Amino acid sequence: MNSTIFHYSSGTKKTDLLIVKNEIRYCDEWGLGNIIYSSKEKTNFFCKMLENEIFVYQGHRLFATYELLSEPYCHRCGYPGVATENCSLHDDLYGFNKIYVMGKYSSRRKSLLEQHIISLKENKFYAKPLGYALACIASNRYEDILNAEMLVPVPLHPTEYGNRSFNQSLELAKIVGEQLNIPVSFVLMKKRVARMVGLTREERSRAVAGLYDVLPSRRKLVRNKYVVLVDDVITTGFTVSECAKVLRKYGAYKVDVLGLARTVLLTDE
Repeated sequence: MNSTIFHYSSGTKKTDLLIVKNEIRYCDEWGLGNIIYSSKEKTNFFCKMLENEIFVYQGHRLFATYELLSEPYCHRCGYPGVATENCSLHDDLYGFNKIYVMGKYSSRRKSLLEQHIISLKENKFYAKPLGYALACIASNRYEDILNAEMLVPVPLHPTEYGNRSFNQSLELAKIVGEQLNIPVSFVLMKKRVARMVGLTREERSRAVAGLYDVLPSRRKLVRNKYVVLVDDVITTGFTVSECAKVLRKYGAYKVDVLGLARTVLLTDE
């Protein structure tokens, strides 16, 4: 693969730019090797991860600072504030290996990450900074994901897609896939609209049962593949459990989940 390295200094900070197939990879003096943006895009983003924050730049301007999930958290389901051995919230989940998330989502506290997640539900522009940040944390903290053979977004029902005109999980997956060089495959279907707002954990579990399937024409694509599901917010984990279950049914040998945030229960806020 042909590449060219350029050097420049901004103030006291030295940065290397690695040009690889029209991409510009920033390798800063902290040695983080973070990517990046595509030089073909009109709105250029790149990220830096430092300790427990990701800094998202739009061109030379700092666009956002996202606070990352910090210890303790469950390394099985990504739930904040509890060590893996003390977490019971994944006991009734199934199908996937691990849930990896960037941060936490609370109904009360609204960090910039949470504000941008809310904005993404109405405006797909926010998939860009969030998607680049998600690729950044995967590269720096969740390196197993780099071995994935396929990214699969959690689907919307056609009615839901029609109301919104885009699928936020798909928009995130496209950016993460481009940055990590992992193909994105839209292989899942949602059979019906299921309203989750206001449901208890047990009601959510029943509501998603049988809700998802792999498209018949694409079932062979997941066979013997390491698949990573992409979603915006993981609330109870039952949606990704159902999605993972049907992917495993049709031959995926391993399924992990990558999301922007894990919802914190009201009792834990």
